[in-house]
Amino acid sequence: MSNAVPVFEQGKLIRLKGINLDITEQKNAELALVDSNFRLKLSLDATNQGIYDHNLESGEIIVTANYARMLGYDPETFVETQQELIDRMHPEDVDRVMKNYIDYLEGKTDEYRTEFRQKTKNGNYKWFLSLGRVINKNSPPKEPERMLGSHIDIDRSKRNELKLIESEERFKRIFENAPIGLLRFDENAIIENCNEHFAQIIGTPVDKLIGLDMKTLKDPELPEILQEVLQGETKSYMGLYSSTNAEKQTQVKALFTTVFDAKKKVIGGIGIVEDVTAQLEAQKQLQESEARFSKKLFTPVRWLRQ
Repeated sequence: MSNAVPVFEQGKLIRLKGINLDITEQKNAELALVDSNFRLKLSLDATNQGIYDHNLESGEIIVTANYARMLGYDPETFVETQQELIDRMHPEDVDRVMKNYIDYLEGKTDEYRTEFRQKTKNGNYKWFLSLGRVINKNSPPKEPERMLGSHIDIDRSKRNELKLIESEERFKRIFENAPIGLLRFDENAIIENCNEHFAQIIGTPVDKLIGLDMKTLKDPELPEILQEVLQGETKSYMGLYSSTNAEKQTQVKALFTTVFDAKKKVIGGIGIVEDVTAQLEAQKQLQESEARFSKKLFTPVRWLRQ
């Protein structure tokens, strides 16, 4: 950059007098700042994140354009305030979020991090993760003056999470209330969970069955079957099960199948177990009855002589 002053002699310009300043370093810093801001904008847009600057005294909130766009509003006309933010929040989330907010301002928690639903311009609710940090006044008593942070759009991941929780709860209810015995075991054939019906069939409380190593079962056929199941096969079993924790023997029919993770790695298996004692006893009685009937039917009749 050059600053020059003209020098005249007898009304004629004879030279320029001045200094040249090397502003290369300053110019490079300015260009780096522009580039950094551009990269930050791209990053925020890519991650569905909006920045806010909350004046805790006035309630005014200055936000970035992406903050408004995530809610479906035009950044040029969108105005945010603390009251507007609360009014858009889902009624079920307000008390929890405000408690987290107040606890943080009062120093009861080390960070402000909370999830909530916000009503968008089209009337639908969207999930956000809110992060923030307080900036205190410079002069005593250094009370909170501003809060800087971001809102991150987590709607898709949160809805998937809620669907998974709902699915797990539904499976849990089916698992616990099924009219047949159900159990889940890990890759070492150790029982991780089982339902009450299975415990009744086996004659052992649930808490005693969880943690049981099924490779130690008395019937030598069962450990062999489980080993094949943990290699990816589906196997069935039928026999007299002798409990390891109770003096009970039960005729059972079972089906065991493998459980894989998302990478197709074996992580255990599940078993469906049915008490067939009464069924086998009924079959036995039927067979004995048929045998007696058959014997009577085909026994030669001795005719008495007149």
